[in-house]
Amino acid sequence: MLGPPQTTVAGYGVGEAVALKADVAVAGPLALEALASFHDFPSSKLSTPGRIVAAGAGVRVRLLDDAAGYQLHLGTTAGHRGNWFGNLWLDGGAQVAVTGSLARLALEVALGAELSVLDGYQVGPFVKYTQVVEPKVAGEVPGDARIVSVGLSASFGFPDTSVHVTDRDGDGVPDGEDACPDVAGPLAADPKQNGCPPDTDGDGIADAQDACPNVPGPASEDPRQNGCPRDSDGEGVADAQDACPTVPGVATKNPATNGCPLDSDGDGIPDDKDGCPKRPGPARDDPAQNGCPIDSDGDGIADDQDACPGEAGPRSADPKKNGCPDASVKAFVTRQRIVITERVYFDFNKHTVLPRSYPVLKAVAEVLKRVPAISRLRIDGHADDVGSDQANQKISERRAQAVMAFLVKAGVDPKRLDSQGYGKTRPLVPGDTEQAREVNRRVEFVIVDPAGFFPVEDAPP
Repeated sequence: MLGPPQTTVAGYGVGEAVALKADVAVAGPLALEALASFHDFPSSKLSTPGRIVAAGAGVRVRLLDDAAGYQLHLGTTAGHRGNWFGNLWLDGGAQVAVTGSLARLALEVALGAELSVLDGYQVGPFVKYTQVVEPKVAGEVPGDARIVSVGLSASFGFPDTSVHVTDRDGDGVPDGEDACPDVAGPLAADPKQNGCPPDTDGDGIADAQDACPNVPGPASEDPRQNGCPRDSDGEGVADAQDACPTVPGVATKNPATNGCPLDSDGDGIPDDKDGCPKRPGPARDDPAQNGCPIDSDGDGIADDQDACPGEAGPRSADPKKNGCPDASVKAFVTRQRIVITERVYFDFNKHTVLPRSYPVLKAVAEVLKRVPAISRLRIDGHADDVGSDQANQKISERRAQAVMAFLVKAGVDPKRLDSQGYGKTRPLVPGDTEQAREVNRRVEFVIVDPAGFFPVEDAPP
């Protein structure tokens, strides 16, 4: 759009224009420009329009920093397309303007915006003021031509890899600064973590794949252990804090026992292998006695509490009598059996229990009622060497069954009882004297379960 006197004298009005500019950055936001333009203004008074063809040079200043997301990107455009951000620019220049047969000086200044719709391509509005200097010429109406242009610009930027670098994972961190260029991650002050997925414990395994994101650990093919501290025995205590790293145990506050199997009595034998987990004792090959206090006579009373450690006897409140033989006690529990202090008598050559033995058998029944931990008791019948093998076997079986029947009648659950006859095959003492035969004719009560062994610490009083 021209101003007077061209509009008033020559009738020139609103026209159209096109311009081409090329710039090269020289220092920071400053660039040198080459300019070329063409203006065309129709006239309401003249038969020919007014035209201006101009070329020259100038400078352009981009007012914003365009180092990221603005210059042309080489290779993939992933992460850069459509950022809708560009720049503001201001330029000015001088041109030689040719109008008709005359060449004149033209000065211009422009302000515009560039909006980036794709790396390297920008569009935006601008406004420009151009003044063509009119020298004094005889016969011409004096007055500079003043032109105000408003329009739309489109620009294309050539590659500048020193300003704009690749970002393969599209996380906004340039590959040259991205510690993980192929895996998207946030900005970080630590160069080793910049552009990497969050790794809270710094073990090199991203939190999303780390089963223990707050505690560093090695990589593992097992997703449940990936990134967790090594735990060789798998009980949940890391090897570094595990006093027993190859044996599963329990966590404790004591560093000396943390991660070790529970050992309640502190005898060095884990509870799950300790026959007496509540009282310390030495290690033994017999699982039932392993870790239990020594009980030399097998009466269920530890030697350190047994007044007669070499002779089996019942418990007593008197420390001087505890574990010593006591005729007033008819039946008591030892490690492997219920011991009776009287014989069981039967009719001669029969299996009928004599009344004189009722008290001792009732004492056995009371022991079984008082100690439900004895879940299985075997009643063994034995005979002497008088008579045939067949007869002795038969009578020993029947006598064992008769005792079993007595105990059931006395209130013992029959499921806890069993009977066995051995005839004369297991004499207690050798010899064929009447005294030896009387000893060998006997009934014994053997604890089968638990495992033929009654724990010392749990033996009844």
